[in-house]
Amino acid sequence: MIEEAGWVVTGEVIEMKIKIFNHVWHPILFGVYSILALYASNLGEIQFQSIIRPLVVVFFFSILLLGIFQVIFKNWARSGLLTTWSLLIFLTYGHVYNLARSLDWASFLARHRLLLPIWALLFVGVIILLIKKVREGEKLTQILNVVTGALLLFSLITLGRHAVAQGIARRSYQPSEAATVPGLMLPQNPPDIYYILLDGYTRADVLEQKFSFDNSDFIKSLEEIGFYVAECSRSNYEHTHLTLPSLMNMAYIDTLVGDIPPGATVDSLRFDELTKDNQVMQSLQSIGYETVAFETSYYWAQFSDVDIYFEPTQIRFFTPSITDFEEIYLDTTLLSALLDWASKREISFIQAAVMPNESHALRIQFALDKLKELPDMEGPQFVMAHLVVPHPPYIFNQEGVIPDIDDYDESFEEGELGQEGYLNNIRFINQEILQVVEEILEKSPNPPVIILQADHGSDFFDRTMILSAFHLPGSGAQALYPQLTPVNTFRLVFKHIFDAPYDVLADRTLSGKYPPFDFQPIEETYPHCINKR
Repeated sequence: MIEEAGWVVTGEVIEMKIKIFNHVWHPILFGVYSILALYASNLGEIQFQSIIRPLVVVFFFSILLLGIFQVIFKNWARSGLLTTWSLLIFLTYGHVYNLARSLDWASFLARHRLLLPIWALLFVGVIILLIKKVREGEKLTQILNVVTGALLLFSLITLGRHAVAQGIARRSYQPSEAATVPGLMLPQNPPDIYYILLDGYTRADVLEQKFSFDNSDFIKSLEEIGFYVAECSRSNYEHTHLTLPSLMNMAYIDTLVGDIPPGATVDSLRFDELTKDNQVMQSLQSIGYETVAFETSYYWAQFSDVDIYFEPTQIRFFTPSITDFEEIYLDTTLLSALLDWASKREISFIQAAVMPNESHALRIQFALDKLKELPDMEGPQFVMAHLVVPHPPYIFNQEGVIPDIDDYDESFEEGELGQEGYLNNIRFINQEILQVVEEILEKSPNPPVIILQADHGSDFFDRTMILSAFHLPGSGAQALYPQLTPVNTFRLVFKHIFDAPYDVLADRTLSGKYPPFDFQPIEETYPHCINKR
């Protein structure tokens, strides 16, 4: 017994603490770590709820595997070692396969028929070694408990630091709260307002000069049914995270949040809150408009608190469809080989369990179909339809979903293949959106406001150049001009449809990735647009 400074520590307590380290924790710790590490590397892009289902599955899978080995070998230490090794083999296969694909000198390994046998031999060889050579395994158990515990702790520290940075950043500034527009009056025959965001749709001149793609037929078709196309339109920001709050609050980001503190991130600055609790929707709701929106799969860009929210591919715990996070996670595991094999052989019962691209196609087609039905609703409505197209995945062509959607991977979004996929997505949405707007115009009891606009341009060339097309009834069309940017979109709508006291802001395009938010002006580079100033 040791007595010091009034504390008594017995040998039994020390022994008990040592025994805790002898318990087999490392399989469970490693499984949980594999989820949290991936989540930590995608902070700000993935909602925490997305990791709950994989956490539960991996947790119980680790316990089940440990129990099976214990039933066979009747030794917890050995069973723990076998379990952790099995999890390591299972959870790292996809990492090695993807790494081999990215390295020229190791690309020969990026074939399942070659890597799988190597992985199987490695797995079996170590399993045999553990069974024959390891008798007790207490020391290895202690080491692995410490190692996996440290790995898990590092991930938790990363998450904790992120949470602390969020808290500090949020306390260091006061964001402008959305307020209704003063004096906004409901006209006698209020028009429905449709804002259709075509994510990543670039300007016609960029398509012609950079992609050798003639988009004039689409532009002329819009003009023939009353649209004004702002041929020199650019986005205010290069990223959706920044464009949406600026667009929906009719102000530049620095006006909305004031001085941005060091270390601030997109989520710490609550851009998603500024997007959802926005001035445009609140003002329209205050005068009797009903708000309508659609699911996008990006939690920070979803207006789920509107009056009517369409969610065709909602993910619940027991649904077979997977989330974006689960797709990324599966791609790092041994299941990636099984899924690739099932896709090539069109094994439907396996494909049905994992269908992110099919969910994306369903989401887009549902929104396109539903938009045609909305004019039948009673009362004035504001419709926010964020369509993630022609943004990747490039799974569409003029006939609809591409035939080889089950073989789709990141190579479809790179180089010449990616550019052709982007153009195919444009061909698809061109014909679909024309049908949508024609039907809206035909069915609407009052001439509607319809805006087709991109948040940013193509990832291949000139990301700031965007499509902007407006159908404004009455005299509103006279106020439109070639260089119009999203920050002025609803300023013009409110001024000329509702007689609201809004002036047009200077149209600026700003660079600056997030973080840091070092916004610098980007000047127009196309001569025909420079000459229009």
